[in-house]
Amino acid sequence: MTKKTTIKITGMHCQSCINVITKALNKENGVVSASVNFSNEKASVEYDPKITNEEKLIESIKKKGYDGHIISEQNYKREKIEKIKELKKLKLKIIFSAILAFPVLILGMFFMKNSIPFQDYIMWALATPIQFYIGKQFYQGTWAAIKNRSANMDTLIALGTSAAYFYSVYVVLFNSTGNQYFEASAVLITLVILGKYLEAVAKGKKNKKKKKKKKKVKKKA
Repeated sequence: MTKKTTIKITGMHCQSCINVITKALNKENGVVSASVNFSNEKASVEYDPKITNEEKLIESIKKKGYDGHIISEQNYKREKIEKIKELKKLKLKIIFSAILAFPVLILGMFFMKNSIPFQDYIMWALATPIQFYIGKQFYQGTWAAIKNRSANMDTLIALGTSAAYFYSVYVVLFNSTGNQYFEASAVLITLVILGKYLEAVAKGKKNKKKKKKKKKVKKKA
């Protein structure tokens, strides 16, 4: 006799994450089938309770660098609060990143090189918090992907922005006549964070619509 459960997963960023988690769950002894839905961040798992349990399933997800919990009424309320907090954090990150990225963009795109005293150093100072504080999640996602011997969208963003950032640092310190690209890394990270925020808002609205439809169907029944 098999049992079905639904696990809420956090930390997914792209299709690669889905593949990693799906493979991990399906490899777990006692699992009959497992599928992961990126839009609602949930995994549906059918398993043999005599061989495995929900704790082991969650543990296999955590080993891959993600987090998860079984959906219950109590967890649903906690999840709702965490989602609101997550959106607020993302919003603050966007504002903070935009405030720093805008002057970097202006200095890099509309001013001649060294037309302002210490121009490159100012851009370096403004771009650094964006690269390593706002962009920290991309490095974390990259490390998780490396541990799973795979690559994901975080890997591409981390590699691309790091190349632009560290090359620019080299130019500032050792090649004053070269061109730096601090504005490229700063603006890219800001835009990606904005995209993640809009995606999270869209997911929330989509899930709300689904829940309303389910309520209407139950009332009709």
